Amino acid sequence: KQEGILKVTPVTREIVVSIAGHTSENVVYDGQEHSVEGYDVLITDGLYGEEDFDFSGTAYASRTNVAEPGDETGEAGEGGTAEEHAGETRMGLAGDQFTNTNPNFANIRFEVTDGYQKILPAHAFVTVTGNQASFMYDRIEHSVEGYAVNISNPLYKDTDFAFDGNAYAAGTDAGSTPMGLNEEQFRNTNPNFGDVTFLITDGWLKIEPRQITFTSASSRKPNDGTAVTDSLVTVSGDGFAPGEGADFEVTGTQTQTGNSSNTFTYVLHEGTKAENYVIKIVEGTLEVFESAPAEEEKLFTLTIRYSAEGSSVFPDFRASYREGTAYHVVSPALEGFTPDSESLSGVLSQDTVLDVVYTRNTYQITIKRKGFDGKEIAPAETLPVLYGTPYVVGQPQAENLEDTEYAEYTAVIPEYMVMMPGRDLELSMYYLGPDDEDLMLIDDYEAPLGLGSVFQASGMCFE
Repeated sequence: KQEGILKVTPVTREIVVSIAGHTSENVVYDGQEHSVEGYDVLITDGLYGEEDFDFSGTAYASRTNVAEPGDETGEAGEGGTAEEHAGETRMGLAGDQFTNTNPNFANIRFEVTDGYQKILPAHAFVTVTGNQASFMYDRIEHSVEGYAVNISNPLYKDTDFAFDGNAYAAGTDAGSTPMGLNEEQFRNTNPNFGDVTFLITDGWLKIEPRQITFTSASSRKPNDGTAVTDSLVTVSGDGFAPGEGADFEVTGTQTQTGNSSNTFTYVLHEGTKAENYVIKIVEGTLEVFESAPAEEEKLFTLTIRYSAEGSSVFPDFRASYREGTAYHVVSPALEGFTPDSESLSGVLSQDTVLDVVYTRNTYQITIKRKGFDGKEIAPAETLPVLYGTPYVVGQPQAENLEDTEYAEYTAVIPEYMVMMPGRDLELSMYYLGPDDEDLMLIDDYEAPLGLGSVFQASGMCFE
């Protein structure tokens, strides 16, 4: 008896094993690490299965940023450059990482498609608002600089863009001067954001013209054949800026019974520009009347003197009134002062001299002390300060901070003197903590953020 032999030979036909690495390609940058792992297998022959081969690689890829080290050299993924695989980190799958382990199959071909993790650029809206300030013309050059930034995406910072302009405006004469901020001056420098929209509101400096009124006097007299005249012209309202003014020539006259306007002309002093003023002309009345033959009409003179702190502040008001005639005179406005009488009224029965005394106003100054993290390091102070007087703003005494977390904070500008304007004032002093290595600079013009001021109801600010 002879036994037979059964011989089993390996399958020699080609079997294709397709490996497709998993991909993640719709993740928008959010500052977090994202990853993908694993692969899918497709085999052309049902006899061959995933258990019949080994994998020696790592089917895993992770990424946080759109651009990462190695992107430009292709190290982030197989055969990749920054242009070809922007934002991608590849698994690095390759055919030589897959090995057939089943001797029953002799012709296995692995076709490999690499997997990858891709990060797409995010979007942000950056609203830039130039600072704005308004001043009344006072013959002094004023300026405003800087801008405020508001960003829609919290991951995008004000250090992620560059500014190539000059956020500054200055002027002396009445009018508006823009900074000239525009979208082209701002550019994104963060590759994690591919679409950054800059919304720009330009900053400006506005110098308001002074509002002044020229008023010629009124006067009257009985008809005696001579003319009635009065050469007094008063200036009220905001008044002239220091060192400026005008000369007046009064031309009004009335001789016959009746009345006419007390006309006058004016010439501004050299260096006094008309565009810095809004001038209103008010002409008084000159009257000549017929006196009653049986009784002589009596005229009395009203004189009003205007003073503040012992000094005259306006030319005296002087006018003649018939006996029994009522008068009403409004006191002119003086910036930073309040008259003890807004107006004077009455009936003259004799020559009368009255006084209007102006008292210097008190305004509130509020001082806030902050660190560069925006937190207040000491309670805000609100103090009364007289108009036109200097006030020195300084950092609080050491004992006020020694038991707080801000004991080692120091003011960027330890002391600052401000001349109190005719309005409430708010000031902010900024302090450097022990961890603040350098002053924060506003781009190219390097202005230290040490002291900020906002003048209420006027929009004035500076840094």
